[in-house]
Amino acid sequence: MAGAIEPCGHAQSLPERPGSGNGHARQRRQGMTVLRKHMKDFPTWMGVHVCLELLKGLSYFHQAKTRSGDALHLVHGDVNPANVFFSASGDVKLGDFGVAKSTHKNLGPQDGLTAGKVPYLSPEQTRGDPLNASSDLFAVGVMLHELTVGFHPFAGPGASPHDVLAAIRAARVTIPDYVDKPLAQVLRRALAAEISTRYPTAGQMAGDLLHYALDHGQWVSREQVQAWLATELGLLC
Repeated sequence: MAGAIEPCGHAQSLPERPGSGNGHARQRRQGMTVLRKHMKDFPTWMGVHVCLELLKGLSYFHQAKTRSGDALHLVHGDVNPANVFFSASGDVKLGDFGVAKSTHKNLGPQDGLTAGKVPYLSPEQTRGDPLNASSDLFAVGVMLHELTVGFHPFAGPGASPHDVLAAIRAARVTIPDYVDKPLAQVLRRALAAEISTRYPTAGQMAGDLLHYALDHGQWVSREQVQAWLATELGLLC
C-alpha cells in the first residue's frame, strides 16, 4: 500500500504493509506481529474502519445515475491502497477514478483491457472479462485481508506478477485460525473467485462487516480514529 506521507493539511495515503509468506499458522501469527510492529500496531478495528468507509463510498459510486435517472453501473476498477487517503480531518477517501467505467454506457476503458494495480485485480480483470460492482469489492477484500490478517492473500514475498495473477485467478484463500470466524466469512465471500458467489453490492458487504465490528468490539467513533491517526501514525496535525 504505497504512497508518501504528505504534509499536514493535505490528503495522506494509507501506509503499506510489507508482504508476508504463506507458511504455517504459527509463522503467520509471528509475521502478523512483526507487521503490526512495523505499522506501529495497526489494529484490526482500524482496518475494519478503513474498509467500511471505502464500502460506503463505493456504494454511492456504484449507484450513481444520470440526470435523467438512468443507472450508470459504474465500476472504479483500480481500488488499491495507493488510492486510499486520509483527509486532514481523518476521513477516509477513495481517489483516482482514471480507469473507472460504466458497464452500460460508453464510458471508460473497453472490455478486454486490463487496468489497475496487479495485486488488487479481481479474477475477471486478469482475464479481461466484463466487470461489475463486485469486481471492486474483491479489491476491498484484498485490502481487508492485508489490514486485519496481516499479509496479502495472493502476493507472497518474491512472487512475480505472473505468480500473483495466477493466484488471483485461482482465488484459493486460507484464513488463519487466529481470525474471528465472522470476519473470515466476510473475507471468503469478498474474495470468491466467481462473481456469482461474491458480494453483489458494497452495501451487503458493509452490512456484514459492520455486524462483525459491533459484535466483536471493532467499531470506533470518528474521534477515536482521529486520535489514533494523530498519536500512532502522526498523520494529522
